[in-house]
Amino acid sequence: MTFKLLSQEEFIQHTSASSQRSFMQTVEMAELLSKRGFSTQYVGYTDPQGQVVVSAVLYSMPMTGGLHMEINCGPVSTDAQYPASFLSSFASPMLKRRCPRAHHQAPTRLIRPLTAMASPHLMKRSSLSSN
Repeated sequence: MTFKLLSQEEFIQHTSASSQRSFMQTVEMAELLSKRGFSTQYVGYTDPQGQVVVSAVLYSMPMTGGLHMEINCGPVSTDAQYPASFLSSFASPMLKRRCPRAHHQAPTRLIRPLTAMASPHLMKRSSLSSN
């Protein structure tokens, strides 16, 4: 299982195979964010066979104190067992670094909410299109 950067084509191929996704996790949203000054990348997580099982639009912008990076309303998953692993592998390099204040370790507080967001009961396309 590997965390990797995806091409736009790989991202489109994966997200079109998914039954769940938000409009925030589309190529069109990545293009809009780019026009608004954000740097955008497509990231993914592969299973042991090398197939992309989780993907996301990652956008970032330099801010005072560092780089603000965000995956909003994502990731997109085609296998419910992988989103938590994706989020953990994405955040693990951040966990090794501490904030300037020794008593404050901000990234660890992010893992629980992000992992909770990866639940398979999130937005399903079928429930959105039936309205």
